[in-house]
Amino acid sequence: MAPSPEASFVLDLPFVRRVGAVADEGGGLALPDDASLHNHVGTVHAGALFTLGEAASGVAVAGVVAALGGLPLAKSATIQYRRPASGRVTAKGALREGVDAIRARVAEAGKTTFEVGVTIADGAGEPVAEMTVTWHLRAAR
Repeated sequence: MAPSPEASFVLDLPFVRRVGAVADEGGGLALPDDASLHNHVGTVHAGALFTLGEAASGVAVAGVVAALGGLPLAKSATIQYRRPASGRVTAKGALREGVDAIRARVAEAGKTTFEVGVTIADGAGEPVAEMTVTWHLRAAR
């Protein structure tokens, strides 16, 4: 499956490539079931889940940047691990507000912050973690 332009932007980042993230249907990202991503008990390592979630939030942010331009940087992130993950893991991010609201703040102040919520699911499609990434966006110069 060919990644969307937004996913391609994120999948081209060296660290995201290093962990082996790939495009998933519906605009999300996935990590294959790979023993190099496992922890000491044989499930997907928390760091791999975090990386996948942050990268998936970046796919949502790439859509904002495509609409508005500017320079995005992750400002903070929180994650709640719900249960151990096994198999192929997927993540999908979604803006917590509309692009128009973000655009208005950038137009007024030249910058803003906004949140992207991410759901991370295991190979069975069961949610294993929830994440919120706060992004900073500075207007294009």
